[in-house]
Amino acid sequence: MGALNDIIEGIQRAFHPSPLQIALVVAAAALLVAGFTAYYLLEKSRQRRVEHRHAAETYRALRDRHHLTPSEEDLVERMALCLKTPEKKYLLLSNQGLFNACAHRLIREGEIPEAGVAALRVKLGFFGEGPDISPTSTASIPNGSAVVLRYRGNAYRGRVLEPQTSSLRLRVDFGKQPAVFFPGSPVDLVYQNRRGTFTFRTSVQKQERLFLFLAHSEEVQRAQRREHYRRKVNLPVFIKATGSEDRPQKSRFIDLGGGGASLQNPGAQFRKGDEIDLSFHPDSEDRLSLTAHVVRTSHAGNVLHVDFGHLRESVRDRIYRVLFDKRSSPT
Repeated sequence: MGALNDIIEGIQRAFHPSPLQIALVVAAAALLVAGFTAYYLLEKSRQRRVEHRHAAETYRALRDRHHLTPSEEDLVERMALCLKTPEKKYLLLSNQGLFNACAHRLIREGEIPEAGVAALRVKLGFFGEGPDISPTSTASIPNGSAVVLRYRGNAYRGRVLEPQTSSLRLRVDFGKQPAVFFPGSPVDLVYQNRRGTFTFRTSVQKQERLFLFLAHSEEVQRAQRREHYRRKVNLPVFIKATGSEDRPQKSRFIDLGGGGASLQNPGAQFRKGDEIDLSFHPDSEDRLSLTAHVVRTSHAGNVLHVDFGHLRESVRDRIYRVLFDKRSSPT
């Protein structure tokens, strides 16, 4: 029995360790956890240093590639404050979407100058966005794009040239009415693409004969989402069925655009699907005649909504001139 009791007591002691044994086990476990924690923190710190070094090297490479000036670097530093990780400021020099988001936020808050942002945008090559992208700046308007300038009640057609860091350059078509654009004068620039019509308020820097230099603008307003700009007007127009020998009837435009119009329907005689001939004087030039397709009617058939189809750019230019002429505004 004595031997058996010794065995039982040994088993009990194994399952009921002494306080010293418990302390040693806890200490060992604590050392193990501390070791893993220290390793994790050291490794994380090492990775952070590697990432910071990579970010700094990438930024320096991009900075040197784009030849940034100290003032431009200061601008990037301020823009980087809107990033979750400001040390990754190199992303602002390589990611156009991120650049746009930070720039517009800080411009609205008055933290950074608009002109500096536009100049940096051009230097980084963040311009010339395609026809399916909404422009974010005058620097974003693709080279060669057609634009309309609204200046002192008149409209002029222009063509965008290769941008400069300090200026938006245009070649302006003055037609038969040469104009002088005085430095500092405000100008509204209207640009269209497949996403809609966009307006920039800018100012004249200088004029060299047919070439105009405007200040860049980062503030854009979407005028309309339709493909061609349209505006309410109050202009007489003569209308008749295409191919008819009838005398054209007098009507009036309600609104007019580069792709279509709304106008009064004389005697409510025209219907959806009709082809009609329109004749009017959009400006001081010769009478303009074109064919339109009635896409629908409204107001009990008293208003026609028509589509011009494919117009020549010269014809569309004449229409745009009248749209930006104050004399054509509805009374």
